Amino acid sequence: MAGLVVITPAAGYVTVGGALVLGLAAGAVCYWFVVFLKPRLGYDDSLDAFGVHGVAGVMGTLGVGLFAAPFITAPFGMNGGKGYAGLFYGNSAALTIQGEATVTAILVAFLGTLAVFALVKATIGLRVTEKEEAIGLDITQHNEKAYTLIE
Repeated sequence: MAGLVVITPAAGYVTVGGALVLGLAAGAVCYWFVVFLKPRLGYDDSLDAFGVHGVAGVMGTLGVGLFAAPFITAPFGMNGGKGYAGLFYGNSAALTIQGEATVTAILVAFLGTLAVFALVKATIGLRVTEKEEAIGLDITQHNEKAYTLIE
């Protein structure tokens, strides 16, 4: 999954070699985030959305600033037909530009999430009770049984 997430922002900019480097790096870094960092920090992310999608998305966006190949983007008229080049193709400003865009996206997502959390907390609450969790969310929240025991 991390490989798919990391290449999404970089697709159409990087070579196959750049995609392989990004995919291998994302696999290793996301594994470390999910297996080692999440338990250490103790944050609640049962689906590992941050450890995979957040981390690999940032890596892919920054990867454009490193691996963008001008000969890939030039045919599409980018940069006046010269193409968009990353750091490894001579554009030292590319990584800075991608870094600024990444920080901006993180801030927008963080502030938007805080706003949604505040709204949900004020209306229906953020967590279910321990009793509802013990009974099962499929029953208490959706009034459906996920599994039926055959007797």
